[in-house]
Amino acid sequence: MHKSVLRFAEQGWSVVYYTLQWSFGLYIHRNLPTQIFEPSALWQDYPHIPLAGPLKFYYLTQTAFYIHQVLILNAEARRKDHVQMMTHHVITIFLMATSYFSNFTRVGCLIMVLMDWCDIFLPLAKMIRYIEVSQFACDLTFAWFLVSWLVTRHVLFLFAIISTYRDCPRLIPHKWAPEEGRYLSYPAWLVFVSLLSALQVLQIIWFGMICRVAWRVLTNKGASDVRSDDEGDDKDE
Repeated sequence: MHKSVLRFAEQGWSVVYYTLQWSFGLYIHRNLPTQIFEPSALWQDYPHIPLAGPLKFYYLTQTAFYIHQVLILNAEARRKDHVQMMTHHVITIFLMATSYFSNFTRVGCLIMVLMDWCDIFLPLAKMIRYIEVSQFACDLTFAWFLVSWLVTRHVLFLFAIISTYRDCPRLIPHKWAPEEGRYLSYPAWLVFVSLLSALQVLQIIWFGMICRVAWRVLTNKGASDVRSDDEGDDKDE
């Protein structure tokens, strides 16, 4: 029971954080001249400086959160996907830092908003499961999480990757001129595309794990965390 209370509190913190951060990110995104289905606006008028105070604060809090996640990931018992999670966090921190200092904050804000949306619902489903109120409510919340993940991380995020690969070099010349706020050399562009693609590969792996849980729901076994709440050597819950 003590363990369930701790896990409930941990997931509650995640729900609160992601809800607030996604809402703030959406506010930032709506005040930028960008739209997901018109990706060329992500690159027009580069470099995108000076930056507004709220946008700087958004980047600061997001970066601080993922640095905190790296520390937590190494402090708690290791889960089965520890390597994937650590890789994801390191890539994310690097992308956020470099996109900030190289003035590519429009695409950075868009990607962060896409990523945070579905992260609200997985911990919410776990909270419902821990208090054992309704398995149906847990499974329904998890189903919404699955759909949200598919749309934001494998459809909309793919638009962002394609735009970085295709529209970025088309609209912004490869030029390394820090005195002008321009940091898009060919190697820098290649690194951005490669790291975003690496994130997509990791998310495909995780989506496979999510589909395993979805299959358990469809076979009336109920949703459970295939990562396990304990160390990686433990059996699945």
